[in-house]
Amino acid sequence: MLQSAVRGFAGGGSKPKQIDPKCTDYDIIFVGGVNSTALAKFVQSNEFTKKKQLKMCVVSPQGKYMCPQLYFPVAHSHIGDLDLPSAAVNAQIENWSATEVGSKVTKIDPLTNSLDLSNGKKYTYKALVLAPGLDHSMDHIKGL
Repeated sequence: MLQSAVRGFAGGGSKPKQIDPKCTDYDIIFVGGVNSTALAKFVQSNEFTKKKQLKMCVVSPQGKYMCPQLYFPVAHSHIGDLDLPSAAVNAQIENWSATEVGSKVTKIDPLTNSLDLSNGKKYTYKALVLAPGLDHSMDHIKGL
């Protein structure tokens, strides 16, 4: 039996057109860090999403995050003083979706399906996904 890759050799094959950098209206906006990036990547891999060419955007204050293989050893202090950001948000998201890294959402208006970012940009959406994740550091807890 012969197997062949769906997209061809080494990820080749046709890909959706790159998103217009001036786009401000999206089908789905993911807000958060690692969780939103992972979820956006999962949604991008869906065939329905590809066929409909849904416009998506990831808004994340983080530009980089740790590899999942390193997350728990660092979070639980098995690996001590290492700061191991290893994956860029931009590298995880296909270029037919947008990323806004280094920005935070300052206002969400559910009545108009819009949000404002800390960099002054305003976006509208059909669906909004909030995936803020958890902060495992204890630096903000007084006395520890």
